[in-house]
Amino acid sequence: FDPCNFDAERICDLAVSAGMRYVNLTTMHHEGFRLYDTELSDFNAMRICGRDLVEEFVTAARDRGLKVALYHSLNNWYDQPDAADALESKAAYEEFIAAAHARIKELVTRFNPIDVLWYDGWWPFNAEKWRAEQMNAMVQFIQPNILFNGRNGLPGDFGTPEGHMSAP
Repeated sequence: FDPCNFDAERICDLAVSAGMRYVNLTTMHHEGFRLYDTELSDFNAMRICGRDLVEEFVTAARDRGLKVALYHSLNNWYDQPDAADALESKAAYEEFIAAAHARIKELVTRFNPIDVLWYDGWWPFNAEKWRAEQMNAMVQFIQPNILFNGRNGLPGDFGTPEGHMSAP
């Protein structure tokens, strides 16, 4: 992994010139690689390439007056136990859910304030199994003005249809 061409300032300049009012960056997709410096895993950009790409992006966006949205997968195929393990064992489930909550807490604490938290990778659990009410309450305690989508199983502040559109 070598993000030598990643230029957060250029990305945000393009967003501003296009008339955008916010930008969204994937901080961790389902494969578990974090684009930010984290205490929770060595599988991250700072360890691999010596850069915190999320910090660069958030700083560039804020410097240009853009709102910041951060996408983060709840599911994580890299760290163990993973969701498949969590379906097989109560102990693995507890560890998996605690790790997901810890990642979210670290993210919204490290990058405070952000405007939107975009959850994804909610399967194989529903809101109850993700402990989504507890998750959202924790995030709102740290960042009271944040918006959420509904991909942790609870209705969100905005919809994020995938593969379909529906009328309001």
